[in-house]
Amino acid sequence: LRIAEEGLKIKPDDYGLLHTLGWGLARMGRYDEAFEVLNKSWNLRPEYDQTLHQQISEVQKKLSTLN
Repeated sequence: LRIAEEGLKIKPDDYGLLHTLGWGLARMGRYDEAFEVLNKSWNLRPEYDQTLHQQISEVQKKLSTLN
């Protein structure tokens, strides 16, 4: 996470860094933050990304079971 966060200081709208950060947050159980970051990454993606789509869906499912 630290590396992605450092990279985002230089390139705050980098789709790949946001994706990495978002998935890392999800793996840590920080689903609210992860969902926000992964969606930002989705909106900046240059093309369709199946992996990112699946990860957003997984985080969304986790959030729905927690609420």
